[in-house]
Amino acid sequence: MSQTTIPIHDVSRDDESSIPFKLIPLELKTEYDSSVPHRHNYYEIFVFEKEGGHHDIDFDRYSIENYGIHYVSPGQVHNVERGLGTFGWVILFSRDFVEIGGGSGKLFELPFLNNSPNPVLNLNATEYDELRGLIETMTVESQGEFQHAGEIIRSTLMVFLMKCHRFYCERFPQDDQVYKSSTFKEFRKLLEQHFASKHKVKDYAELLNTTEKTLNESIKKMTGRTASELIFDRLI
Repeated sequence: MSQTTIPIHDVSRDDESSIPFKLIPLELKTEYDSSVPHRHNYYEIFVFEKEGGHHDIDFDRYSIENYGIHYVSPGQVHNVERGLGTFGWVILFSRDFVEIGGGSGKLFELPFLNNSPNPVLNLNATEYDELRGLIETMTVESQGEFQHAGEIIRSTLMVFLMKCHRFYCERFPQDDQVYKSSTFKEFRKLLEQHFASKHKVKDYAELLNTTEKTLNESIKKMTGRTASELIFDRLI
């Protein structure tokens, strides 16, 4: 399927007061057909409690295993083919939702949320139970009209992500070090600050006091994508 025909989905909102966050049980039908390759402009985390089927992320195929956590970054192409009886949850949230709590800088340090070469974590039962408890808290808060629900969901989501990061570091320590690179973090922070007005790699190279070629090569070595591709995705 060509790039131009792959649909891009957004986080839908019921009204202007709705928060850009959703937690959907995987046994329910979603608003779009997840078996068809597509992209979106938000983060998506699949939590599989029971194995079965496969998940294609940027055209690489991953088996769905018990206690599997699958991360899809904004702009990545993916589709899910769940086996019979496979269940769990999918967590959808925007960068803006996290930024409200001042957590945007931390997101850039999490490889699994930045087009990681290792977008799947298969956990043991103990690790999974830690995450499931947090999912249950977010589920309760998102289903009612409770005071401070948005803040509680946001804080719980950050705890969920930090625990995921801990498990990720235990399995992929070298990958984690790459994403802590000062060049990558500074580039992503500058991109968030200036994407509306600065659209060229040379603009960010100048801010980082480096050359366009060096910046592109550095970012590609770390993420597999050039700086210009990341700029274009942020603009989209």
